[in-house]
Formats: sequence, structure tokens, C-alpha cells
Amino acid sequence: MSLLHTSIRTSDMDRTVAFYTEVLGMQLVRQKAVPERNLELSFLESEGGHQIEVIRFADQTAFLVPSYEERVFDHLAFEVDDLQAVLARCPEQGGRIVEDPFHLPGSTSIYAFVQDPDGVTIEIIERA
Repeated sequence: MSLLHTSIRTSDMDRTVAFYTEVLGMQLVRQKAVPERNLELSFLESEGGHQIEVIRFADQTAFLVPSYEERVFDHLAFEVDDLQAVLARCPEQGGRIVEDPFHLPGSTSIYAFVQDPDGVTIEIIERA
């Protein structure tokens, strides 16, 4: 058994694809429309091979981001070479920084949290 992908929804496919490719360096590997389900799909792949499936349902009008205590899905996590560069690109592509860089006790890595344009939380890790 293997994990194939993680799926997230978006209100704007082009904006979300731009965020994940321009901010996090993912590659767009496939896109398709599924008219019988009234949706479009994009598959993005990380350098490590994990894929994110981005779904946009044409008739979805509400995109609710639950409070931290109420959410079931917590976050995605990416290891990057240059955390500061990622943080600089984030707002340029519609995202926002939700927790500034910090160190965990006993670790030399640097961590930060951002959200994509639809509010998906993403942990950014620069290993030292």
C-alpha cells in the first residue's frame, strides 16, 4: 500500500497552481476537466514525488476554514532550501504568513507556517 496524493479544494485553480509552483517549487504534472462531475483537477508534484490533487468544483461557493481547534486536517509540510525566499514569495502569490520563523528546542532547523490563498495551512521547514 502507498499514499498516492493529498487532495485540497480551491476557489481559483489558476491562483492555487501558481501558488504551489511559484512559492513551493512544485511541478504541474496533469490537469483535466471532469464535466460530468462539474469539476476540474490539477495534479502537482513535489521534488520528493508526493502529489497534491487540487480540485475546483464549479458550483462550490463557500470555502470555510475552521478554527484551529475545530479542524480535522492540520497542515501540509514542505522541506525547502531557503525558508526566507519562500516567505518572500508567499504574499506575492496570494498566501499569507501565519507564524514567523522559529526554532524548536534541541533543533537547528527553522520552521514557519503559511496559508495558501484558500487558507490551507502549510509548514515550511529549512533543515540546518
